[in-house]
This record gives sequence, structure tokens and C-alpha cells, in this order.
Amino acid sequence: MPGENQPNTSGGFDLPFSGKVRLFPLPNFVLFPHVVRGLHIFEPRYCSMLEDALATDKLISMATLSPGWESNYQGAPAIEPLVCIGKIIRHQATDDGRHNILLQGIARARIAKEIEQVELFRVADAELIGDVEPSESNIFASADCITQSIRRIFRCIAVCFGGLPLASLIQHQTLSNTSANVLSYMIASLLPLPIEFQLTLLAETCPRKRIDLIDRWLLETTGYSPGDGDSTPPSSEGDQNKNDFPPNFSLN
Repeated sequence: MPGENQPNTSGGFDLPFSGKVRLFPLPNFVLFPHVVRGLHIFEPRYCSMLEDALATDKLISMATLSPGWESNYQGAPAIEPLVCIGKIIRHQATDDGRHNILLQGIARARIAKEIEQVELFRVADAELIGDVEPSESNIFASADCITQSIRRIFRCIAVCFGGLPLASLIQHQTLSNTSANVLSYMIASLLPLPIEFQLTLLAETCPRKRIDLIDRWLLETTGYSPGDGDSTPPSSEGDQNKNDFPPNFSLN
């Protein structure tokens, strides 16, 4: 109906999606669309998964292990229902049979059911999840509102997390040629967000609401409310976290 939130049914997806996903579950790891992450792969089951992906569509879906995975890691511990389908954009095999890859997030998907395991790795049926843009009557649809939120976020990050590589984005990127959707995921991938909050952001289908959630988190976490001329953070919390980013290659 006119005026209601309408999903982007195409989702902007440009991938040969069959409805089935190869699952690469890791603890405390969330891949976001548009974001590139490095992965070091060495377990036999995941090397097998990689070989299968490289021989076909080059797609791997990053899943997040649910709490309590430690007791059954070598089996099939529970995973969070939301995953991010990634495409392998670079692959390097090592002399000892391991692999380094760069995986770019392409699209979100929700696990419908896991398929009985016949391969070394886990496979599931999944449904793609597109974005939903708010109606024009929604406050989040205001271009001024989202621009102000993004500028607040950039200013807070520059002051409280000055060591983050997002500084280059602040210096060289303009809001006019990067969508709120892409910016929200890029920011989320760089900040030291709790895993539960990362999953919340991945599940949020409205890009502008996602920006608002990040804006609120920064205010609550740092206590810093950017104002004209402000240049000093209220505490050294940002300094304590900045050396941990960007994250190194993730191990499986």
C-alpha cells in the first residue's frame, strides 16, 4: 500500500543464488554486506568447503556460533539464524595446504533449515533478505536527519576512536556518493561493537534505522555528544580500543 514500508525485492543482489548456502560458522564473527574481511582457512572441513566454492560460484556464507558452542565445536553447534553470503574475491593457497582468502559480503540471508550433512561442511536452505526503505512520512526518511546522524557518527569516531582506519573515509568520502546502507555496514565493521549488537545491525532491514542505532550506541558507550568546537573525548576508552582495529585475519 502507498506510504507503507516497501521491501527492495531485488535486494540489489547480483549473485548466482541457488537457495542453498555453504555455512562457515565462527565464534564472535559477523560479516556485513559490502565489507571485505580476510580469513585464514586450515580445518579440513572448511578447506573442502573452499574448494567446492572455488570450483562453482565462489560463495561462502559466514554464520555466527550461538553461545555454548565450545562443547561441540567439532560437531554442528547451534548458529544464529542470520548469515551473510560472501563472495571470494581473492584466494592464496599456502605451501602447507592452508588458504588465505578475501571475502566480500554480498547479501544477508536467513537460514530456513539445515540440510542433512553429506559433505564435510554444513549446508542449509536460506532465503535472501533485502532492505526496506522507510515511507516518506517516516522521520528516518529525512535526508537532513540521516546526514546529521552520519556527521555526528564521524565526529564521535574521529575524537573517541582516532586510530580507526575510518579516518580515511572521513577525509575522502562524501555523503553524496555513498549510500547510507553501505556507510552503515562499513562503520559497523570497524567499531568495537558487541557481537549481539552486530547481529542486531545485520538483522535491521532499514539502512537509516541502522545508522540511528549506531548513533545511539556511540552516545551511550562513549558519553560523547559532539558539538561545535568539541575536540576532546570524555575518557580514554577510545584509546584503549583503537589498537585492536582493524582485526587481523580471522582463524577457523
